[in-house]
Amino acid sequence: MNILLITLLEEINPLGLLHLSTFLKDNGNQVTTAFVPLNPKEELFGIEGNRVISDHEISETLDLIAEKKPDLFGMTLMTTHYYSAVKLTKKVKETFPEIPIVWGGVHPTLLPEECIEYADIVCRGEGEGAMLELVKHLENGESIENIGSLWVRDKDKITRNEIKPLTQDMDSLGFPRFDWENNYVLYDGKMQNLNKSIYQQCVPRKGRIYDVLTIRGCPYRCSYCSNSSFHQVYKGKGKIVRGRSIESILEELEYVKKEFDFVGIINFQDDVFLVKRDEGWLENFCNQYKEKIGLTFACKGSPREVSEENISLLKKGGLGYFQIGIQGSDRVNREIYNRTTSSRNKIIEASRVLHKHKVVANFDVILDDPFATDEDTLEVIDTLTKIKKPFLISCFSMTFFPATVITKMAKERGLFSKGKDGYILKATQAKRTYLNNLVEIAPRLPAFVIRTFVKHRGEKLAKVILDAYIYIHFNIIFKIMYSISKYPRLLSFLKKIRYSLSTSWR
Repeated sequence: MNILLITLLEEINPLGLLHLSTFLKDNGNQVTTAFVPLNPKEELFGIEGNRVISDHEISETLDLIAEKKPDLFGMTLMTTHYYSAVKLTKKVKETFPEIPIVWGGVHPTLLPEECIEYADIVCRGEGEGAMLELVKHLENGESIENIGSLWVRDKDKITRNEIKPLTQDMDSLGFPRFDWENNYVLYDGKMQNLNKSIYQQCVPRKGRIYDVLTIRGCPYRCSYCSNSSFHQVYKGKGKIVRGRSIESILEELEYVKKEFDFVGIINFQDDVFLVKRDEGWLENFCNQYKEKIGLTFACKGSPREVSEENISLLKKGGLGYFQIGIQGSDRVNREIYNRTTSSRNKIIEASRVLHKHKVVANFDVILDDPFATDEDTLEVIDTLTKIKKPFLISCFSMTFFPATVITKMAKERGLFSKGKDGYILKATQAKRTYLNNLVEIAPRLPAFVIRTFVKHRGEKLAKVILDAYIYIHFNIIFKIMYSISKYPRLLSFLKKIRYSLSTSWR
């Protein structure tokens, strides 16, 4: 069958869509994949939220549909792309009423009722098995009403099927691969064939970082994350956390090294890379990775998994960066976020282990949370001053994504307001408050300077000095560094200087 799949995600390497397209190709289908990134690089600074797809972008997409003449049109989306998906779907239906449209992804999985109003078919959960069955039924002219994981609309009738059991053998699904001949991207205002040169222009750091998944599912149920809802969606459908074999992972990484000779860092995007696996798995993986791949890699996890033994093995294998969540104060983590594995003492100890093995820690922090008080934020700042430099920090403004546990809690307490922008959610930029600014600059200034700002909070002079630093750093230095990124050697030299300064501020 001739299939066209499209994604509106900001980057052009969405693992879910690439995995699905590769799986369908491997099973004998002609699949074209189109990337329509809605946040081009020139909007990285000062962006207020996810914008809705433009008429020009829709026109370019319609032209591609007319050229490819697909038998099935599929779209993957998250909540931030909901209105764009609605707008695009309406236009596709007007222009090509004969082509069935299927939606999949996180938002359709958790909120199928509102999605089936626009799509002909909604695929809930992992899509490989359901989509392959859908394609076979359409090819054979058979009814699609009773295919597991699919909601199907036929005029006013909606058939709601249960989600299929989760695939336990991850190796059977293969791994995502780019098909340059049949990959397209909306770039420079035009839908065009994707090649490696354009790919490097469309992804961060010229494509030096490549994302890979070794597991599916997360063992934790943080209240702000969609994974908390997936545990309910997949209840009784099999083991949620499932891993690939070392052989399968290395096969993909060898493909990456061959196909993308500019990649320098492998970023394992698993929610928890150090999730419990077979005995001896980690040591075996690290040994083979070092021998056969040899690239620096990054991964993420919770403080619970950070131990001398684990980090020592990972470092020998090539670990360079470890992403770990602070998120909030001990009270907020325990009472609001359901993060029972995280505490400030565990975080500080985890940072000590990572620092000892010269692994750069990247800490996630949630700000602008109506459940949190200034005292909670001050505790986070105090925790950051106790962490040895260098480290990185990623701050996120609390976003109440639909169907999550924390959104339900916020509604019950009258804290939630959908707002005039509805599902156009701002999930990455925190408000420029005094305490938020201190959190963001904690990795960049000596601990005693941060403590001094805390001591003098509320004083006008302290606020003026802090605001001036924030303006210079985020509005001037960031743009300079972005420009310098075009010259890797110079950027590397400046990073070494920054590293030396950071280590001198411990």
